Amino acid sequence: MRPFTHILCERAFFVFFLISRKGEEQMEKQFLYAPSGQTPFIGEGIDERWTKEDGKWFINNERTTLTDRKMYERMKQSDMPYVVLITDPVTRHLPKAYPFPEVVCIRPKRRIPHLRKEKAEFSESFVRQLSWTKEDFHAAQRAAEQVVLSERLIYRYEGDPIAKFQATCMNEQHTTRFFIEDEEVTTFGATPEVIAEKTKDCFETTILAGTAPVERLEKLQTTKEKEEHEMLVQAITQRLSIPFEQSSRFILPLRYVHHYATTLRLQTDDLLRCWSAIFPADTLVGTPRERASRMIQQTERVSRQLFGGAIGIMS
Repeated sequence: MRPFTHILCERAFFVFFLISRKGEEQMEKQFLYAPSGQTPFIGEGIDERWTKEDGKWFINNERTTLTDRKMYERMKQSDMPYVVLITDPVTRHLPKAYPFPEVVCIRPKRRIPHLRKEKAEFSESFVRQLSWTKEDFHAAQRAAEQVVLSERLIYRYEGDPIAKFQATCMNEQHTTRFFIEDEEVTTFGATPEVIAEKTKDCFETTILAGTAPVERLEKLQTTKEKEEHEMLVQAITQRLSIPFEQSSRFILPLRYVHHYATTLRLQTDDLLRCWSAIFPADTLVGTPRERASRMIQQTERVSRQLFGGAIGIMS
């Protein structure tokens, strides 16, 4: 029996798995990052590990004086991509369920053709842990135009997480799938939302808001869903100080739900300049973002850690 699993979820959006690996035999760590429609990156082993804690950067546990921009420049110069995990900035100061830095950047030793195969059955049971009540929820919604609250589920499970990942995440179309092993936590899941994608001089973000289950797609035609989407698009575009190209609203079809989506594309070579305008993502915080963030801090009372944060690769 593995110790525990954390799953944080915002209803009708996506699920994020966080799994403890303590007490297991030492094996080469594995990493998969597979954006929708693109060739996946699969790596093995840890060559270098950077962490950011209390605003300071550490390389393989050795403290440095490097700034965020210097670390970003070093990553861009690497031949091997770095796997990057960023915790949710809204709730970083709240109590944590397990130790994890603000940012983790892992450079794998080598590329591999596929993750190791695992056929063992995976069984599980869970309990819900709510840190807020229905009254808290309504109070939060009165304080801002929209506040997106999350809830925590605690799983007990048997089996290899890779088996669960391959069974539940790899078949989810139009999503980015990821499996990241670290010293403390294995993180895996699938998400349809692209917070930031940078290729050459083009920066892109996709906003998802407005959701309907596949058995009730007519819900997307309601005024509420359309207005919610436009409200969040407007909040982000107002913070961007660079001219951008905006796609028309379109429907992103997933296995169980469909989302309204809008893509913003900017011609810029400065990723850091755009980052504060789109992260933390309004779709997991609410609007106005600053007011919604304060209500989440007051209401949830526990850190979201990686849920509400970001995950990806950079080189």
